Amino acid sequence: MIVQFQGVRRWPDSGTYTFQIILEADGAIRLQYLSVAGVNASATIGMQNSSGTIGLQIAFNRPFAQDGLAVAIEPPRAPWLRGSGDGTANTVAPGEEDT
Repeated sequence: MIVQFQGVRRWPDSGTYTFQIILEADGAIRLQYLSVAGVNASATIGMQNSSGTIGLQIAFNRPFAQDGLAVAIEPPRAPWLRGSGDGTANTVAPGEEDT
């Protein structure tokens, strides 16, 4: 699955990001930055579980994001993303939402 963010404004500075988050069938996650325009002196990139108690930090408050950057997160680095293994955990059906 590919989720694309196009022309997302950076807060609170000026500038925009265009990037994709690619979820692979094997559990790998790819972050692909097409363009990072404007102020780029710092970036925080990573992910966390829904409760905010477990996270995977790629970069914290440093110049990291740049045009053409790709970040690969392999499945063993974030095993908590896989859920219970029964095929239904962490699944949101089309048209539904989960918080």
